[in-house]
Amino acid sequence: MTPGEIMLFRSAAKGILCGTLPSLSNTDLTAHMLKASASPDISSHQTLADLGAHEVLSGGVGPKAVTGLQVLDGVGEELILKTDPIIFGDPVTTPPFRYLVLAYGLPAQAPNTKALLAYADLSTEGGALEVVRGALEFNTDAGGWIRLIY
Repeated sequence: MTPGEIMLFRSAAKGILCGTLPSLSNTDLTAHMLKASASPDISSHQTLADLGAHEVLSGGVGPKAVTGLQVLDGVGEELILKTDPIIFGDPVTTPPFRYLVLAYGLPAQAPNTKALLAYADLSTEGGALEVVRGALEFNTDAGGWIRLIY
């Protein structure tokens, strides 16, 4: 599955622009599935604790390490953040979910204190998605997870 539009959390965008965001290559990047009851707010949510009550933690789905982080030069004046595919399971049967969230933090950092990087609404028409004895895998298109134009 290729998620649609990726929304960058304000605190992460500010960290990128101000140079205060820790180097992602020195942090653990993780992926999290959220229930349809979640309402990610790019302006006010900063850590996983802000959304933790909505995280899907059953059916074989839980936080997944994101590997293969690359920052690449794109076409023209852009930088692209890409990773290896994020595989939650194959086969897996999930409870209902709607959002994919990327978070980052230092390796020894408590999971709920990890900073929120970005999220994707996987069901923009509303409702929730489920996987029954199938693959739950996310890949990026040529634009990567995040594309910065400068």
